[in-house]
Amino acid sequence: MIKILYKAHVQYQGEGADFEVLYNEFAVIRETPCYWYVQDNDYVNGKAVDKTAKNAYAFDTKEKALFNLLKRRERFNRILCHKISQNEYVIDELRKQIDNGKTNTIR
Repeated sequence: MIKILYKAHVQYQGEGADFEVLYNEFAVIRETPCYWYVQDNDYVNGKAVDKTAKNAYAFDTKEKALFNLLKRRERFNRILCHKISQNEYVIDELRKQIDNGKTNTIR
């Protein structure tokens, strides 16, 4: 029987916030005590997937793949929040410069 590994990702539906979770399935072509090697077109001998890593490329159950998707999206959200706060700071500073008349004209 061929072992399958899963990687979850989000597929958005239309313009709204509706989405569905889809799973990529990877067939294991070789297994060692520490790694699974999955079929991947970019790798001649298969892509190595660490069996014990928290942030592996793929997982042996859909539940683990879904949990990993949750953690990836949480991290992505933290990165975006940080970038938004940096951008808001720059906007505030630019408004202060404009209000104080400290603008340089670009020619």
